[in-house]
Amino acid sequence: MATLHQLYLFVKVAEMQNFSAVANQLYISQPSISAQIKTLEKSLGLKLIDRYESQLKKKVVLTEAGEYIFGVSKNILREWDKVAAYAERKKDIITFKIMTNAPIGTYVLPNLIAEFKEKNRMFKAEIIIEMNIDSFIERLKNDNYDIAIMPKDTKSVPLNFLNIIYSFRSQIVLVNTKNCFCNNQIIPLHNLSNLLIALPSKETLVGTVLHSFLNKFSILLNNTLELDHSESVKRILLKHSDYYGLLSFFTVKEEIGSGALNMLHTDPPLPVIEYVIVHHNKKPLAKNYYQFVDFLKSKLPV
Repeated sequence: MATLHQLYLFVKVAEMQNFSAVANQLYISQPSISAQIKTLEKSLGLKLIDRYESQLKKKVVLTEAGEYIFGVSKNILREWDKVAAYAERKKDIITFKIMTNAPIGTYVLPNLIAEFKEKNRMFKAEIIIEMNIDSFIERLKNDNYDIAIMPKDTKSVPLNFLNIIYSFRSQIVLVNTKNCFCNNQIIPLHNLSNLLIALPSKETLVGTVLHSFLNKFSILLNNTLELDHSESVKRILLKHSDYYGLLSFFTVKEEIGSGALNMLHTDPPLPVIEYVIVHHNKKPLAKNYYQFVDFLKSKLPV
């Protein structure tokens, strides 16, 4: 069977019309090139070089079949160059696995990744969203991710096998669709007990931090709707104006900016969640990932 290497040598000989010149250029012995082309002819069952005419004219002369195979071979080699270039590009594509919770994975990372890819087309990221705190911890223990982004204050999350790369903050906010508290009136924290509250469940990372904070001040929420996903909480708020929401600012940043939701203040203030970007001790961060991590540092608030 003919090989690409044989076709390549044949094309070079046909173009340069001289075995010795090809041998010198490719650092291959002339007998080796002659043997490869004879093998190609045998494989095809065709004579490609008119050796009698070549000897008379002291240059390589192709037969009619040789002229045809020469043209076809050049096309084959051009197409193969495209295949090789494509394969080389694919080798350089970075698949970056990021594990995080719903607010970061839904509202923060997609936009940042899209912005980063504008100048880094070969970058590819996979966002792994884990909402349940127990499942998150189990996934943290294995190293099937490149970085994880999570609240640092989640006491049940062990950090002894993780390296902290960076930390940033996100405020938990109280929001609703109708601004019942005018003139920047501050709501006493214990008054939350009297409101219809929608919030992430205790099993979520943000919910764990929030419930720990409320317990610290002995705040018992009497009328709550706990949901597994921040997006579900937000939908309740936008459809039912009697509900107030306790959410990460990242989750409702767009709605607050557009006026669809109003942000209310409490006394004492709601907690600020300190997030950390970490990687597993057993899986050092690869050098080709540093550029994206540096980009995250420049975009996320300290």
